Amino acid sequence: MNDRQLKYILAIAAEGNITAAAQKLYISQPSLSYLLAHVEEELGVKLFDRTISPMPLTYAGECYIEAAKKILGVQNELQNQIDDILDYRKSRLIIGCSSRLSSLLLPAVLPEFIKKHPNVQIKLYEESVTVLEELLAAGVLELVFTTSDIDNNSLGRIPLYMEEMLLFTPADFVPPETIKKDGLYFPVFDLSCLEGRPFVLYKHKHQIRKMANQIFTDFNIRPNIILETDNWETCYSMAEEGLAFTFLPFTPFKKVLMKGDERIKYYSVDGNYCRQLAVYYRQNTYHHKIIETFIDTTKTILNSYI
Repeated sequence: MNDRQLKYILAIAAEGNITAAAQKLYISQPSLSYLLAHVEEELGVKLFDRTISPMPLTYAGECYIEAAKKILGVQNELQNQIDDILDYRKSRLIIGCSSRLSSLLLPAVLPEFIKKHPNVQIKLYEESVTVLEELLAAGVLELVFTTSDIDNNSLGRIPLYMEEMLLFTPADFVPPETIKKDGLYFPVFDLSCLEGRPFVLYKHKHQIRKMANQIFTDFNIRPNIILETDNWETCYSMAEEGLAFTFLPFTPFKKVLMKGDERIKYYSVDGNYCRQLAVYYRQNTYHHKIIETFIDTTKTILNSYI
């Protein structure tokens, strides 16, 4: 079993589908199918039940995946120790986060980090939280940044910052009396007046939508949901065009809002409606010094950036 075989079969197990795994790995589906068939032929057993979709692991497959995680974990630990011995002269860091989060987090953090540690190679995995958790627990990743909660006893968690949710409204919206509260960026008002207003929201699978639903419940609002989307820009643009209201996190729009945008209004929400960015790591394993350095750099930059 070589590293490539282990990682590729872990990807198939995570996706439950050869085609989807091949897309994630940026290889052709026939190539991945051939690799799996070759491994199974060498072992003399089937690792997946191909008669069911998504493909479940056979008992042999479960044993293979458990062993693959241990092997890759041991290899990563050895590489981390060697990197420390070399004192950063040639090191690498493998991190994971969603594509949306990476577009916000990495441009803020990487320039300063790379400037101080030019010989550290950064490898990025952009996947769903479910896949990232699997890869982190398997030892393929060393850090995962996410605003979602990961419930896994083998993983440690370091909170980085809290981000408040904002209400974005069309420019012609006139709220009832507003007040400014300590700890919130913008004024608040009684949201119960939003009853029946048109909203464009994230789809239900997103944490942001869950928070929006909680706000509706807490303020006894029955919104008129005219569109559901996976895209932040769609939500913002609909409010900017005067077509709908929406709830979005503050950070992605900080620079725009601080400059001012006459086509849209924005308000804080009275209550504890925040999401927390955290970094997850494997517990009870060796971590090379560059991991701690990257986390410390991220904390420092976020404190000045947010």
